[in-house]
Amino acid sequence: MMDDLKTRLQAKLEELRAVKKNAIAETGHKLGESCAPGADLTGQCEVTPAAAAYYAKVAPVSAEVDAMLLEGVRQLEDPADADLKVPRAQAWVWGGPTPFWFGSLAADTLLVGADYFQVRNVVYVGGPVTEEFIAPLAKYDQVMVQMTDTCRAEEFQPETDEECAEKISRFSVKYPNIVAGIMDDATRTGHNDDQTLSGEVFSPIVAAIRRHNPAMKVAAVIYAHELDAFDFTPILPQLDTINLWFWGKNELLDLDERVAKCRQVFPGKELLMGIYIHDYGCADLGTPPECLRFQMRRAARMLRNGMLNGIVIFGDREIRKWPQGAQAVLDCLD
Repeated sequence: MMDDLKTRLQAKLEELRAVKKNAIAETGHKLGESCAPGADLTGQCEVTPAAAAYYAKVAPVSAEVDAMLLEGVRQLEDPADADLKVPRAQAWVWGGPTPFWFGSLAADTLLVGADYFQVRNVVYVGGPVTEEFIAPLAKYDQVMVQMTDTCRAEEFQPETDEECAEKISRFSVKYPNIVAGIMDDATRTGHNDDQTLSGEVFSPIVAAIRRHNPAMKVAAVIYAHELDAFDFTPILPQLDTINLWFWGKNELLDLDERVAKCRQVFPGKELLMGIYIHDYGCADLGTPPECLRFQMRRAARMLRNGMLNGIVIFGDREIRKWPQGAQAVLDCLD
């Protein structure tokens, strides 16, 4: 049954890609700039005509994809998981000030997101690494800080990746709850050429993050679809934590296999699963709440059996964009 579903789903995904391409051309829509109809983005950004037009064009076929995904999710769900919830002690919230993706430039955007989910661990990304932005994070139990310029506004990281990592290392001495530096989209940072990852590219960044605090961990964002596309062997010794993300909501039907594959590719590493409330890679709309509940319940099971060490909720700007999705994730936290 699942094989037949995936065949039908693949055809519908091709239709969705064509609709998206035309919608982007006609509206000028930019990645991440969509939200639920009637969403209140006060203090965040204004809903543009392009965003509204993009939603109107893409939502109908995306809903057809969602119906197939929910059919698959219901086949995969285990009734024994129905009451499982993710312990907040093993949950992180991802966010920070950004001018992109309908984000907010407010200095406290990550704090607002973490407090909404009532989570005590945070991943600070996007914004500047300065005392002004780092000091307020001292109230959390654990903090990871972005140390590379990938997916970051240029003015928010005027220094090199190595210099940024060393700043974080210094801050970790003053703020001991800073436990790791994280590389967003790590394969883009680690490229030597083509699809070859280079430990030499990572080495100065890794050395810098530990320069003032040898206990600092190195975390890397890796996508499920990258597990078969790259040879990660050259960088394995330099990584402590893998943050695994499913770029498209359709990939959630392969969640179990991809987590197992990640464990195989990165043996012995701490593994955190990312939770996308906004589906950036497939429809560029909200992830269906039922899919989010499935992913959260599956994560709760994997946390119990040791397949996962934690989850990372993306994150702060998504709460206003997709309130039903954010609520579904919140409901699955213990």
